[in-house]
Amino acid sequence: MNYDSDVQISYQQFVNVASTVLKERSEEIELHKVFAEFDVYGKGAIEAEGIKRVLTKLEIEHTDDEIALMIETADANGDGKVDLHEFMQMFTRGN
Repeated sequence: MNYDSDVQISYQQFVNVASTVLKERSEEIELHKVFAEFDVYGKGAIEAEGIKRVLTKLEIEHTDDEIALMIETADANGDGKVDLHEFMQMFTRGN
């Protein structure tokens, strides 16, 4: 790595950058945990069964059509499942 010794940042700038990175990393870890709750079979993808399980656990009424729409909305590659990348994209759109 090549560092320019003339570049300086203040302590507060460093703290701000470090805080931003830590916050983003914490949010990413939390999203991974949530994804794992939905990934019933541990295949790296959310399928209808995973959504049904979580909604039932949370006592949220749902229909198969609603679940299909959830998957369709997040499924960017059209494979009928929501992979981790697609799941993360749902939460980072517009940021």
